[in-house]
Amino acid sequence: MKKIAMVGGDRREAVAAGVLRDHSYFVTAYGLAGEEGTPSASLESCLNGADALILPARGGDENGRVPGISPLCPVTLTEAALKALNPSAPVCCGIASKPLRDTVLRSGHPLLEVLENDAVAVPNAALTAEGALHFVMGRLAETIRGKTVAVFGFGRVGRACAELFTAVGCRVSVFCRRERDLIAGRREGFDLRFLGGASVLLPKTDIVINTVPAAVVGGELLRLVPEKSLLIEVASSPGGIDGEEARRLGLDYVALPGLPGKYAPVSAGEILGSYYAALFDGGGEEVAR
Repeated sequence: MKKIAMVGGDRREAVAAGVLRDHSYFVTAYGLAGEEGTPSASLESCLNGADALILPARGGDENGRVPGISPLCPVTLTEAALKALNPSAPVCCGIASKPLRDTVLRSGHPLLEVLENDAVAVPNAALTAEGALHFVMGRLAETIRGKTVAVFGFGRVGRACAELFTAVGCRVSVFCRRERDLIAGRREGFDLRFLGGASVLLPKTDIVINTVPAAVVGGELLRLVPEKSLLIEVASSPGGIDGEEARRLGLDYVALPGLPGKYAPVSAGEILGSYYAALFDGGGEEVAR
């Protein structure tokens, strides 16, 4: 029976641990929320002899510490600690911070960032879009139908947001940088525009959603946004909206990182657990593609 170590995490990882256990894996846990894994007295005993290590979706903070909602977290993961794993054991997480990535790579273990894989990223994008819609509908005092929405980015999350907000009757425009995204989006019926066109539409926009983890909506564009508009940041750190400037201008700005884990942790955990089970069952090449 393969041993899977899980360190840190929230309800998503607890659900994923349950899925793995249902697939007959022995799951040890340290700093994991819930009771799905066999609790370990120490980090070393959790990792000892494990065939894989699973870390939270947000794999490490700026200091490389592993986050979680357990009192044992954050957990500092060192090269010395990783020596307790089987030599070929992969270290898995959603997206690794640079310090965590450096630690894992120096240890010689393979690093698998699963949110880079369509098998996880595409359904997670759908959950992110649902979470954003849920938040917006709870924030508005009137119907969302007919609202004008500006989405920045046409990656997995941007596309999912454009599809969902269009489906509930919003007028959606998407701003992107790449010509191939523009062509593909317009072919599918979306109102795709280059970023330079944002200045024309933002003065008439009710909702701004950023999905780009790089600065795209700064002071110049923010000054064009109507005061009554709602601005939502769903991109991972560092985000793309200048939140400090938005607040200074009196705009309604909300950062909503990690929406799948907050809006639908059970579904997000099942996605992760199913992915890992298929990977460890031997479908690694197909799943990891």
